[in-house]
Amino acid sequence: MKISQVVGPRLSRVVEAPDPTPQPGHVIVDVLACGICTSDLPPWREWGSEDKPVLLGHEIVGRVRWAGPTSAFTVGDVVTGLADGGFATQATMNEHWIVRVPEGIEPGLCLGEPFADLVGAIDAVGPTALGASTTGAAKAGHERIAVVGAGFMGLGLIQLARLRAPEVLIAVDPSPAARQRALELGADLAFAPDDLPAELLNGPTGEGTGTTPDARMDLVLEAAGHASALELGIQLARPFGTLSIVGYHHYTQALSLPMDAWHKALVVRAGFTPNQDRLMAYLVKAVDLIGQRRITQAPLITHRFGLDGIDEAYRLMESRTDSFVKSIMVP
Repeated sequence: MKISQVVGPRLSRVVEAPDPTPQPGHVIVDVLACGICTSDLPPWREWGSEDKPVLLGHEIVGRVRWAGPTSAFTVGDVVTGLADGGFATQATMNEHWIVRVPEGIEPGLCLGEPFADLVGAIDAVGPTALGASTTGAAKAGHERIAVVGAGFMGLGLIQLARLRAPEVLIAVDPSPAARQRALELGADLAFAPDDLPAELLNGPTGEGTGTTPDARMDLVLEAAGHASALELGIQLARPFGTLSIVGYHHYTQALSLPMDAWHKALVVRAGFTPNQDRLMAYLVKAVDLIGQRRITQAPLITHRFGLDGIDEAYRLMESRTDSFVKSIMVP
């Protein structure tokens, strides 16, 4: 088989490697597509050497070419799931961490792992049932939700948030193209960070208490992975609201939250699931929603590269042109 490996900072090389060896409890797949993830930027930029190459690619979709005699999967099944080493023509996947891609869905439009993360982030901040009492929290189905960052993950979150039938769903992104995609995928309103109305950032300005509705957000989903997005998300949240950090903050080893989060008594959640069993349950749900056509990756996959185009794909990710949302590798 062929595999792309990082052999130096910003340098990948396609090499010949032995085909995977059958293992109990695993399947071998021909890789049909593999998403190119922002979380792999740091190792691509900094890791790898000729004697210690790095293998990347964890958003795999493949067709089963070998399965054990007791496997629930058969040769020919198209599957997606949790695995590594996807920038290759073949890969090994643990059959406990994969699901079948629904009939009629193009394999490259059913990257299970990243949307599983988003389902987990949304489920962790389920609609509140508190009602407008001492906290002022919205009842389920009447939430005010903002998504900060309308890249691949943000646009996925917008689709999932839309399923909650919120009172209002707002997208925030500096890119006009990203804001337009957000509106097309379900956002009610879309703003550049510098153009947000004052009432969304500062709350009621009328005299007295309780006389002016608070237009700020019950739930803010931060999906940009930048400190400025976190700060803006905290501004957008109402007191006693919830901030979910979904963006991958690889720019630093520590996150710093402004004191405004404390003064507002915000619930701050990490939009990440460290438990693989839970993540697998979210993956099943995500793939099912894709199969039902309730969410889609079709407008989000904007670029495709061959196995020898991995470096070009990462450079495109860094440039963040208006036409870019997400790349996949197709061997």
